[in-house]
This record gives sequence, C-alpha cells and structure tokens, in this order.
Amino acid sequence: MFYCSDRTKTYCVFQCMFEQHDISYGTVYDDCKCNISQEYTESNLTLPSQCYSPSGTDCSWYQHCLERKYQCNGTENNFAVKFATKFCNLYSRSNQDFSQDGQKWMDAVRKCLQVSLVKTIRPYLHYSCKDVNRIAFDSHTQCYVYPDLHYPSISICNLGAADYFSVFWTIQSSKVMSIDSSRRTMKRMFETLKGCSKSFLKGMSFDGPIRLLKMKLKYSFPFGSRHQLVLDDNTILLNDFVDSIAAKLHWKENGVLWFLDLDINSTVTETYIDIYLTNRNVYDLNARNTTVPSNLNTTINEMKQITETRDIKGHIGGLSIMIISLQGCLDANCDTLLFDITSTASLKEMHGHLVLTLPVSTYKLDNSTPTKFYKMAFDAGNFLKTPDLESFDNFKKEELVLLAKHLKLDFRVSMRKQVIKNLVIDKLVDAEILGEEALDLKVESVDALKLKQLELEHKLKLKELEMKETEKIKELEMKERLEMDKKKKKMNLN
Repeated sequence: MFYCSDRTKTYCVFQCMFEQHDISYGTVYDDCKCNISQEYTESNLTLPSQCYSPSGTDCSWYQHCLERKYQCNGTENNFAVKFATKFCNLYSRSNQDFSQDGQKWMDAVRKCLQVSLVKTIRPYLHYSCKDVNRIAFDSHTQCYVYPDLHYPSISICNLGAADYFSVFWTIQSSKVMSIDSSRRTMKRMFETLKGCSKSFLKGMSFDGPIRLLKMKLKYSFPFGSRHQLVLDDNTILLNDFVDSIAAKLHWKENGVLWFLDLDINSTVTETYIDIYLTNRNVYDLNARNTTVPSNLNTTINEMKQITETRDIKGHIGGLSIMIISLQGCLDANCDTLLFDITSTASLKEMHGHLVLTLPVSTYKLDNSTPTKFYKMAFDAGNFLKTPDLESFDNFKKEELVLLAKHLKLDFRVSMRKQVIKNLVIDKLVDAEILGEEALDLKVESVDALKLKQLELEHKLKLKELEMKETEKIKELEMKERLEMDKKKKKMNLN
C-alpha cells in the first residue's frame, strides 16, 4: 500500500526499480526506463496475472509460471528451484508436524522464495537458466533470516531445534536434486544457521537424537615429493570419503542420516570435518513410522573402532587418506568432549597397504579426464595468459596469494582462503580475464553470511522507519480530512 504525501501531484511507480535496485524513490535508472509505447498491460502479458503476485501457498507456481517462461527443468541449473519446490510441498504436506512458530517461518519462506523470482518472469527481462538458478540460490539467506520484513521475529535464527532439523533432514534425505547440488543447497541452509548471532545451535547438546563427530584426516602422496597436493575446499572428495564409510557401515540401511561440514581450520595436507548424525525416524518426515531400526550408539562405537584400529583408509590416484583422530562433541564448538580417539597407525603405515581401497567411481571422477590432484610450481603470469576456470577453482591458498600479488590487490596474507579467492574472482571478472560464470565459484564464509545478515537488519530498520513515516502521513491525511469536514459543516451551517 502506497500513500502520496501530496495528492495534487501525479506519481509513477516503477516496479522495476523496486525489484532490480531496491529503490522506491528518486531517479529511474536506464535499465528501468520506459515510455508509453512500452507499457505492459494485462492483455499482452505472456503469463497469467496471478504469476506476478505469488502467495506462496501454490507450489505449482514454479511449474505453471517460472517453468513456462524458462524451460530449465532437467538441466543442471535447476537445483535451487527444485529445492524451493520441495520446501513448498513439505509445508503443504507436513505443516502439522511443526510448531506454530515453525509453521509461520516455513509459510513466510516459501512465499519469499517465490517472490524473489518474480522479477525473472517480467516481460521486459530475460535471463538464462543459469541466471535464474543463481537468483534463486542467492535469495536463500535473506528468505531464511528475514522472509517477511514486516515481522522480523520470523527468522531461522529464532527456530527451535525440532523445527529446523525436521526441515533440514527431510530435504537432505530426499532425491529431488543431484548429489552435488543437494550438498551445496544444504550447506547454504546450515551456514545461515551458523551465522545467526543467537540460535539454538550454540546451546545445543549433542548427546541425544543428533550426534556431532569431529574427524581429523591426513593426506599423503606416496610417490615422492615432486608434486604438491591441491585439495583445499575439495568438499566433493571429503563428502565421497564419508559416504564410502557410510556405505561400509550400512548407515542408510540402519536408518542413520549424515551431513558433513568442513572445518575452516583445515590445511593442504590435513583437514578437520564435522559429521552430524541423526536417527532418520526422528527428523525425516518422509520416514515417520518406519520399522527400520536405528541405534546411534552402535554407529558411534563402530566409528571409534575403525579410527583406533585404522580399518578404513582411502586411496585414489596416488592419494592416501587416513583418519588420524575422532572426537565426540557435546557442544557445537567441541569445547566439551564425550570421547577423543587417536589412530594407532604411524605415518609409515600410510604408505603401506590399504585395508579399504576406494574405487575411482566413488569420487565421481571420469576416467577419460586426467585427475587434477597434483600441480607443478605455479606461475601467475602464465595462468593469466591462458586462464582455465577448472584449474582456478582448485587453486590452493599459496597460489591465490601469488595471483593476488600479481594483480596488485589490496589484501593480507593472513586472510582466509575464501576471502582472497573472492577478491581475485572479482578482479578477474572485472578485467574480463574470466567470464561471469566464475562468480559461481565465490564462496560465502560464515563471516560473509553474518555481513549479509547485518545488511538485512539494516534494510529491516529502514523498512520500519518507512512504515513509521507512512503512519505519520496517514495521520496527517486524517487530520486534513477532519479539518476539511469541519470546514464543510461550517459552510453548510452558514
């Protein structure tokens, strides 16, 4: 609802400015300007008028509106929309399983996810499937934290553990997306929760239906030290390694769900991963009332055993992976431990036989493509002459530092790898050395998510001020009307 401060003037509302630039006043930018001949009316819209004002309650909106303009279904750039559809249907099918606060949050989020995509179906805008997927994925953080700016208390940060994990584990266990897409989407949802200044996660005890394990892994290259290992942020490899453990220990068959979160303190040769385990019968709403037995204590004991007795190691393309230690965490920061198991294997044993040799297919590698786990000395100048996006995505921190220095960027070596990588990507895209597809490689750290949440909080405050200003205008208008009515009554009496 809009209120005009001066009713004698003519106002023009540019929806494009709201959606493209989040601006509701002032000069209209060139990309939103139009003339009378370009005016779009209901008669020449290509989609039904209700597509442009989604309520969030109709989960077929993605198919009947978005998919009608962009035929992205079946492409690799459709995972964010698939997630949103799954989220919407989850509320419609299982809203009674959530608390009242959880229901309000889910209802607001599913509407927010749809509204964020409305701009893509405007008749004056055209995007690629990749762009639509990016816009959908980028909307997740805001829609999780503040899905409705009019009600700031509705937020992922204010959810209880039961509501959050029922959504998280139900979607995590579904098969609506590819494995890699599912990991990326669930990672964003979990990072958003971790970025909250206050949430249940910080005070949660992991000795109930959800368990937290911190695992330390060691990488080794047994064929000499001529090559350097490039494995920073290789979450695909780590996820596949944990999935292989899950397959050997029959987690899925035993009703156990798992999720991996990479510890930010990981290095090139050593990494720390957090593994969250839960009983599928507790949080997966698609598996309620199943007869599959699940005993997390048994699963934990098996993990302790394979760590201590080194029963599982991984081997691929000359790369050896071994579990060095395993900790059972009682809290999210692992300040209090339930147990701390260290492997009895020595480093020399890592170069010996492997009890479990994982197949190459486990890591989703194509035999026709050379494995890029090893790299010769890095030359920033040569890379810029023949830039390769795939190689860039596998750069370790030392290589990114050399590249940042070569580009004369303003940075510190002490910065986290993700931050330096984002700076380099922005520079290379601005200089047109890499295409805009490189922007998809940018990594949002927890700090970046916190920054985004602060920006959202700032927007919320501006919105509140705008609403207060609107209320003042309404009060003034009401006073003016009352004054006019009084004058009219006096004139009639006279």
